[in-house]
Formats: sequence, C-alpha cells, structure tokens
Amino acid sequence: MASGWHGVRETVAMAVHEIEGSEAFVRDVLQADGRVVVDFYADWCAPCRQVSPVIEALSEKWAGSTRFAKLDVDRSPEVAAALGVRSLPTVALFEAGEVKAYTIGAAPGHIIELELGLVREPVEDAEPAGLSELDDLHVGDPPDGRAKGPIEAIKAWWRG
Repeated sequence: MASGWHGVRETVAMAVHEIEGSEAFVRDVLQADGRVVVDFYADWCAPCRQVSPVIEALSEKWAGSTRFAKLDVDRSPEVAAALGVRSLPTVALFEAGEVKAYTIGAAPGHIIELELGLVREPVEDAEPAGLSELDDLHVGDPPDGRAKGPIEAIKAWWRG
C-alpha cells in the first residue's frame, strides 16, 4: 500500500491514487510538482463508474509525465465545495496548484485527453464512425479551424 504520496492509498495496481482528505489534496495536488489529473467522483454515480476504467487506462498511458488521482466528493465535500465541483464526474488537470483544464461527464479517453490538453490534436482514428454530425455542435470555431473546448467556449462567450 506504499505509494509515495502522503495521505493517499493506491486504489488499483495502476498509478491512480485515492486522495483521502483536504490535507492530502493540498499536499499531493496543489503543492505537487508537475501535472496531476484528479477524478472527482462518488460511489453512487453511474457515469463515474464508467469513467473510472478510462482514467485508469490514461494513468498507464501517461505514466511518468502526469500523476492521476481520484477524490470521493462524499468523503471530502470540503474539497469539492472549495473547487466548485457541482457535477460528477469532473476530471481536472492541475499544474502549479491551479486548475488548467477540466471536463465534466462521462467521455472516452481520447476526448478526456483532448479536453484536458494532454494532446493537441484528436487522434485520426479515435472518433467512432458515424459521429461526424456532432461537428455542427461546436460553439464557434476559432480562426485556425480547430474546435474549441468547453473552457475556451465559455471564456469566449463571457467576453462577448
């Protein structure tokens, strides 16, 4: 059960750690060197159970460059409240103690990677066949033709 992180326990044989409490969150996420992806979840949340194996797979893929952790919002409601986590699952990328990107809801791994900024371009064959009609759902494309993620779309909307 030794993991190298303070106040966490290894949840699987892979590199996803469960953070237990606000002190561990501060120490192991906000004060961490490098990138940390945190999966905010609850045991009762069905979409959270769908995302869990995706996060585990991403932790293997990004081992060595990005740490992965999960936090049960029912066990640490003060952390979720402080960060404004209101929907589950929420997966957030932290760097230097700040949220750099996040995604809400169940999604496949390539979408989570793209929305968190772990990758810049979608993988050629990653989009399942028959989903091209979703291209029209983007909220305004930037001049370079790439679709905006949710954070950029919200920022653009806010600025008017």
